[in-house]
Amino acid sequence: AAGDVERAAEFLGHRHCLSQTVSHGFRFGRTIGIPTINFTVPNHVLVPERGVYVTRVYLPDGGSYAGVTNVGTRPTVSDSGSVSIETFLLDFDGDLYGKRIRLEFCRRLREEKKFDTPRRTQLSDAAKDLDVEDLIAEESMVVTVTKAGYVKRLPVATYRQQKRGGKGMQAVNLKDNDYVEHLFVASTHSFMLFFSTKGKVYRLKVYELPEASRHARGTAIVNLLPLEKGETISAVIATKDFPTDEYLMFATEHGMVKKTSMELYDRTRRDGLIAINLRDADELIAVRRVAPGMKVMMVSSAGKAIRFDESEARPMGRDTTGVHGIRIDVAGGDRVLGMEIAPDDSDLFVITERGYGKRTKVTEYTEHHRGGGGMSTIKMTDKKGMIAAMKIINEKHEMMIVSEEGVVIRTSVESISQLGRSAQGVRVMNVADSDKVCTCAIATEDKKKDGDEDDDAD
Repeated sequence: AAGDVERAAEFLGHRHCLSQTVSHGFRFGRTIGIPTINFTVPNHVLVPERGVYVTRVYLPDGGSYAGVTNVGTRPTVSDSGSVSIETFLLDFDGDLYGKRIRLEFCRRLREEKKFDTPRRTQLSDAAKDLDVEDLIAEESMVVTVTKAGYVKRLPVATYRQQKRGGKGMQAVNLKDNDYVEHLFVASTHSFMLFFSTKGKVYRLKVYELPEASRHARGTAIVNLLPLEKGETISAVIATKDFPTDEYLMFATEHGMVKKTSMELYDRTRRDGLIAINLRDADELIAVRRVAPGMKVMMVSSAGKAIRFDESEARPMGRDTTGVHGIRIDVAGGDRVLGMEIAPDDSDLFVITERGYGKRTKVTEYTEHHRGGGGMSTIKMTDKKGMIAAMKIINEKHEMMIVSEEGVVIRTSVESISQLGRSAQGVRVMNVADSDKVCTCAIATEDKKKDGDEDDDAD
């Protein structure tokens, strides 16, 4: 504390000092205040209106103790020039009788004495706009989107870890025949891009999605986005930024594909942006994030599949139609079922309207240029019907298969036979005569593994 006076004087570049001998004795303990001590102020001394008044007590042995007065109070000055200052001493326990006390006036910032560490923030009177995002803590969230269009977010910490083989915990209460189609782990400051069947893209921040409990179904997405009548969400992309070296690959029901740089979607409009320009009666069915070297696979309902490198589709603008990915007989009722990124170590799963399916190694499909008619992916018969759905899978996945009448079956990929490209497939789902398979999805994991010994479900 003895160095405070010198530091304060160095800060100001000057100091004023007064001395006086205490003519009566005071005995006090640590941090106990002294009564008022009067000092006579010479005419040439300017008493600061605000500041810290530091007193130093000089002892007979030459040592000293320093003290600090109350901050921000002007001392009382009488007509005769006597100034009264209420002060207290720190770390001193003794008798002041006969001691010389020197009062030093030093203007100093209050925080320099009040706090041990220097101020880390800067005080400024400059006007600045605050975004809502500046007030929201950044944390990891689990975002779920169901097939029926319900969306919600909840903190990652909601899911406790379990050891391998645990029972898991219920992630969401769903309506009948509904299932979780998209699951992301994203920051509250990340963007969620919602692509609709009409070729529009809507953008929300994760913190704008409703936070719900683990058991809640969520909020209908039509309450969050201005979707038109008959418009549904066909794809969801989560991203923190929009890199210039990554692209979005679009696919339509009539076999068109388009590749556009992600940076072109780094903007937003309340009623959505045009993501792809669709022709009459065409619909957007899939959007995937691609990088150089990735392989793309498309499958049609007539049993044709094509695999090509993403570089086959040149980059285009946002409001464009694209080029042919696979040529199909649209007039004859053929349509593209899906587009997926197809690594060499994955399988292509297809299932027909009558419930017959199989999985085939992706490497059995020769890589071609885009725009071709594709290769046969299953032997088509009237008994099995047209292909109803496709997915790129691996053995760790589980499949959710849904029929038009709302029947749902969940089965492991390992239980589905791996067959050749031209094989007929095996019965995966027993479908009633009046029913048909309409879609399938990879069953999203709703449990955490590895860590907690307690494997009981909540």
